Amino acid sequence: FTSAMTLVRPRSSSWRPRVLTCSNKSTEDVSSVLASLRAFQSAASASGEHARRRDEQSLRLLWSGVLGELASRLRYSERMQQLVREQHAQIRGGSAGSARVAAGAIVRSLLADIDGSESDSSATR
Repeated sequence: FTSAMTLVRPRSSSWRPRVLTCSNKSTEDVSSVLASLRAFQSAASASGEHARRRDEQSLRLLWSGVLGELASRLRYSERMQQLVREQHAQIRGGSAGSARVAAGAIVRSLLADIDGSESDSSATR
């Protein structure tokens, strides 16, 4: 297994994975694995890699939440349903081109609605 690890591209510049064997019947083996885990944790913390990865994970989670919420709300909004019906009819009629083109038209229309409502609300402030 040790030689196989040379084929794996390292994910960390501060740590090289170690190949260990372990049996749950041997407390020494389990202790050795735990010590290796703690050494990795210390190296990742000291290099700042742990904090950087947590930051990247939180950003991915944030975007995932935003996109999921948007998709859920858009799917059931009346305005979206109207736009989809209109574009779908154009696709069937051959005037919208492809579904990708129609999707772009829907997004542009929604963004125009948002931009219009933002400029309306900023004018009343």
